[in-house]
Amino acid sequence: MRGIPHILREPKYTVRGYGPEDFRDQESITGMANHIDTAIWKVTDGLLTEAQDVLENEILERTDGCFNRGVADDDDSITTCEGQAEVYPLVLETIELLESLVK
Repeated sequence: MRGIPHILREPKYTVRGYGPEDFRDQESITGMANHIDTAIWKVTDGLLTEAQDVLENEILERTDGCFNRGVADDDDSITTCEGQAEVYPLVLETIELLESLVK
């Protein structure tokens, strides 16, 4: 379990490295970092499925517009495709790792 929280820090640091112009608003910046923290805490507590749910529903869905449609969606927190292109694959990789551990 120790490696997963470390893996989750990469998207968090990536998100924190963006400027306000990359996000819908200030709440989006704080919210994404807080959701990643929540996922880290859940993994640390052994709640892998719950961590996966947070990543899927609170992060992945808010960074998927460019991946799915070529432009940011109205509900995306990160509004630039460059930003989404960095965060989305990191979160997707972590979700896949969690899925493999839950099976």
